Amino acid sequence: MPAPEVTPTANEPIAEGAPCFIDLATSNMAETQAFYSSLFGWEYHEPTRTPAGAADYYAITYKGADVGAVFSREAAAGPADHWTTYFSTSDMQSTFARIEAAGGRRISGPAPMPGMGIGGSAIDPTGAAFGLWQAAGFTGYDRRRAFDTPGWHELLTRDFQGAQRFYEQALGWNFKTLDGTVEQSGFGYAMAYFPPAGVLLGVLEAKNILPDDVPDHWTPYFYVTDVDAKAAKATSLGGTVLRLEDVVGDAEGRLTRRALIADVTGASFSILKPNPQEWTPITL
Repeated sequence: MPAPEVTPTANEPIAEGAPCFIDLATSNMAETQAFYSSLFGWEYHEPTRTPAGAADYYAITYKGADVGAVFSREAAAGPADHWTTYFSTSDMQSTFARIEAAGGRRISGPAPMPGMGIGGSAIDPTGAAFGLWQAAGFTGYDRRRAFDTPGWHELLTRDFQGAQRFYEQALGWNFKTLDGTVEQSGFGYAMAYFPPAGVLLGVLEAKNILPDDVPDHWTPYFYVTDVDAKAAKATSLGGTVLRLEDVVGDAEGRLTRRALIADVTGASFSILKPNPQEWTPITL
């Protein structure tokens, strides 16, 4: 997954439509916090303001940098424990209108958080859910790209072309598809570019990857120094390594390591070692 071309500052304005935040819905707060704290060194804080209706809501930080949030969900309620990626918008209502015109559906929002912003969520035509964030004081997670913090986002979809059309229309993304076509190789990967930060997310043709009972979905990536060691640690903490492999890590075709992991309650995420030729993470 290619790295951004420019290292942004922590709190600079974020590009329209760019990924800006993540949160985790969990059915076991204590076990979840212990898992990620041991794996990544994250800390948890009760914020002064929380989304309406959110129970046991905690901000996640790493060495003082904002990472995301985690909140409790009813164990019997659907969907299963999961991470959500949020995209920036300057006008929530207009964005919802474009989402619906492009074939998507509003799930929730607008939900104001005074002094911070407005949240919302939607689902694309392929069935993948995502969040929206209209900043008003809080722009989202730290975007300086440190290890053990968010570095990439990926949509796994069974409708590679349809998903791109939707996000182009709904969120204004500009895609570049890697060489080769789905028809020729069975593989498709497209990246979206957000000046000045560069490429921040990708769309993967996953009809030959996703099990029948797993819907199309967004997955956050956390950048790490050693994928194999981190995957082994996740296993020792009660997680499950679903996939450990070499993948193309940049537009030049250089390989790197990636792991797809399910945490202690089943929420999945990925870890990746970024290629140093394209990006060197900062030290917090």
